[in-house]
Amino acid sequence: MLFMTIVTWEPEKRDELYKRFAEKGTVTGGKIIGGWSAIGGGRAFRLVDVDDPKGMVTTCNIWSDIAKMEIIPVMESGQPIKLVSKK
Repeated sequence: MLFMTIVTWEPEKRDELYKRFAEKGTVTGGKIIGGWSAIGGGRAFRLVDVDDPKGMVTTCNIWSDIAKMEIIPVMESGQPIKLVSKK
Protein backbone atom coordinates (compact mmCIF):
# COMPACT_ATOMS: atom_id res chain seq x y z
CA MET A 1 0.00 0.00 0.00
CA LEU A 2 1.15 3.49 -0.77
CA PHE A 3 0.93 6.29 1.78
CA MET A 4 1.86 9.95 1.48
CA THR A 5 3.14 11.19 4.81
CA ILE A 6 3.27 14.87 5.61
CA VAL A 7 5.59 15.59 8.51
CA THR A 8 5.58 18.99 10.22
CA TRP A 9 7.71 20.22 13.08
CA GLU A 10 8.47 23.38 15.01
CA PRO A 11 11.75 25.18 14.24
CA GLU A 12 13.26 24.32 17.64
CA LYS A 13 12.76 20.58 16.89
CA ARG A 14 14.64 20.68 13.56
CA ASP A 15 18.06 19.51 14.77
CA GLU A 16 16.60 16.62 16.78
CA LEU A 17 14.41 15.60 13.85
CA TYR A 18 17.35 15.59 11.42
CA LYS A 19 19.49 13.61 13.88
CA ARG A 20 16.77 11.04 14.47
CA PHE A 21 16.06 10.68 10.76
CA ALA A 22 19.74 9.95 10.13
CA GLU A 23 19.57 7.21 12.79
CA LYS A 24 16.06 5.82 12.23
CA GLY A 25 14.98 7.09 8.82
CA THR A 26 13.29 3.86 7.78
CA VAL A 27 9.71 2.67 7.77
CA THR A 28 8.79 -0.45 9.74
CA GLY A 29 7.82 -3.12 7.23
CA GLY A 30 8.24 -0.91 4.18
CA LYS A 31 10.37 1.49 2.24
CA ILE A 32 10.49 5.16 1.37
CA ILE A 33 9.83 5.60 -2.36
CA GLY A 34 10.60 9.30 -2.45
CA GLY A 35 10.92 12.33 -0.24
CA TRP A 36 10.63 16.07 -0.61
CA SER A 37 11.18 18.98 1.76
CA ALA A 38 9.43 22.33 1.84
CA ILE A 39 11.82 25.08 0.79
CA GLY A 40 10.93 27.17 3.83
CA GLY A 41 11.57 24.28 6.23
CA GLY A 42 9.34 22.77 8.86
CA ARG A 43 7.62 20.35 6.52
CA ALA A 44 8.54 17.21 4.60
CA PHE A 45 6.67 14.82 2.33
CA ARG A 46 7.43 11.11 1.97
CA LEU A 47 5.88 8.52 -0.33
CA VAL A 48 6.01 5.22 1.52
CA ASP A 49 5.24 1.66 0.38
CA VAL A 50 4.29 -0.80 3.14
CA ASP A 51 2.98 -4.35 3.09
CA ASP A 52 0.95 -3.83 6.26
CA PRO A 53 -0.43 -0.46 7.45
CA LYS A 54 0.57 -1.43 11.01
CA GLY A 55 4.10 -0.45 9.99
CA MET A 56 2.95 3.13 9.53
CA VAL A 57 1.54 3.19 13.06
CA THR A 58 4.82 1.89 14.48
CA THR A 59 6.80 4.41 12.48
CA CYS A 60 4.57 7.32 13.57
CA ASN A 61 5.12 6.46 17.21
CA ILE A 62 8.87 7.00 16.78
CA TRP A 63 8.26 10.61 15.73
CA SER A 64 5.24 11.61 17.82
CA ASP A 65 7.26 13.50 20.44
CA ILE A 66 8.91 15.90 17.97
CA ALA A 67 6.71 16.02 14.87
CA LYS A 68 3.15 15.77 13.63
CA MET A 69 2.50 13.19 10.92
CA GLU A 70 -0.44 13.15 8.56
CA ILE A 71 -0.80 9.83 6.74
CA ILE A 72 -2.85 9.65 3.55
CA PRO A 73 -3.44 6.40 1.63
CA VAL A 74 -2.83 7.10 -2.06
CA MET A 75 -2.77 5.34 -5.43
CA GLU A 76 -1.15 6.21 -8.71
CA SER A 77 -3.03 8.58 -11.00
CA GLY A 78 -5.25 6.66 -13.37
CA GLN A 79 -5.96 3.79 -10.99
CA PRO A 80 -9.19 5.30 -9.63
CA ILE A 81 -10.50 5.64 -13.20
CA LYS A 82 -9.66 2.00 -13.90
CA LEU A 83 -11.45 0.89 -10.74
CA VAL A 84 -14.59 2.88 -11.56
CA SER A 85 -14.64 1.80 -15.20
CA LYS A 86 -14.69 -1.91 -14.19
CA LYS A 87 -18.14 -1.49 -12.65
